[in-house]
Amino acid sequence: LGDVYKRQAMEFLRVCREKAFDQVVVSMKSSNTRVMVAAYRLLVDAMEREGMDYPLHLGVTEAGNGIEGRIKSAVGIGALLADGIGDTIRVSLTEAPENEIPVAQLLVDHFARRSGEFAVKYPERYTPTRYCRRSDIQTPLIHSELPADWRGIEAVAVKAAADLGPLFLDGLADGIRIDAPHLSEKEIAEIELMILQAARVRMSRTEYIACPSCGRTLYDIEGTLAAIRARTSHLKNLKIGVMGCIVNGPGEMADADYGYVGAAPGRITLYKGRTVVEKNIPQEEALDRLVALIKANGDWADPENQPERP
Repeated sequence: LGDVYKRQAMEFLRVCREKAFDQVVVSMKSSNTRVMVAAYRLLVDAMEREGMDYPLHLGVTEAGNGIEGRIKSAVGIGALLADGIGDTIRVSLTEAPENEIPVAQLLVDHFARRSGEFAVKYPERYTPTRYCRRSDIQTPLIHSELPADWRGIEAVAVKAAADLGPLFLDGLADGIRIDAPHLSEKEIAEIELMILQAARVRMSRTEYIACPSCGRTLYDIEGTLAAIRARTSHLKNLKIGVMGCIVNGPGEMADADYGYVGAAPGRITLYKGRTVVEKNIPQEEALDRLVALIKANGDWADPENQPERP
C-alpha cells in the first residue's frame, strides 16, 4: 500500500515540476503506522532519483486520544524523524486541538537535541582500568531528582515510542523493556503494549481509528469516543473507526472492522468493514446497535471472560 501512495504522489509531483509550480508540501498520512512510514520512505527515495526536493509534512492520521493516541503518533513520526525525513509535523488527536501542540513540540525537541552523529569522538576516554566521567554531570541523579519533563507519563510514553517503535516497525526487535522507576509496573506494561500495537507487531486491545474534530463533525466526537471505548475497550484484535462525517470517514477508516460515522446531525451510519450495515440511525441508539452488530458477527466477548492484561 505504501508503494501505491508513492506512485500516486509522484504522478502529481511530476505535473507540478512540468508546470514549474513549486509551492507544494507533500503529506502521506495513514492511520496505519507501517503503511505511513513505508510511504514516506519510498517517496523520499523516488524524489531523490528524479532530482526532487519537496518538503514533507508528517502525521499519523486518526491516531485516537489519550496516551494511546500519543504513542501511535510518536511511533510513526519518530521513525521518520530518526531517518532525517520530515519538515513539518502534526499530532492528530481526538481531543481539544490545543492538546496536540505540546505533544508535537515534545517530539520535535526530543529529536532536535540530537546531533545525528553517533560516532565516539574521544575513544581514548574509555578504558576499563581507569575511572573517568563520561558526561558533564558531576553528581549522578536518582529518579526523583530527574527534571519534571522527563518523569511525566506522557513524556515517557512519547519518547519511548519514538525511540523503540521504529525498531519494531523495521523488524529489528524481539522484546521491549522501559525503565521508568517513577511509574508503576502496570503503567509501564500498558505503555509497552501500546508501543507494540502501534508498531503493528502485537495486538492486545481494541484499536480506535478516530479523527480529530473539524467543521464537518456532526456530533461530539470526543465524548462519543469515550463512550464507545468504555463499552468495547476490553475486546482484543478489533479495529473500530469513529468518524465525524461521511466526507473522509469511510475512506480513512478503510481497514477498520467496524465503523461509527456521522451521517447527519443526530444521525449515525454503522459499517462492517467497508459495507454500510445500518444507515441514518438516531445517535442515541447508535452505540447499543454498534455493540449488537459486533455481537451478531461473533466478535464480542463479555468483559469478565477476557484474560487480564499484564
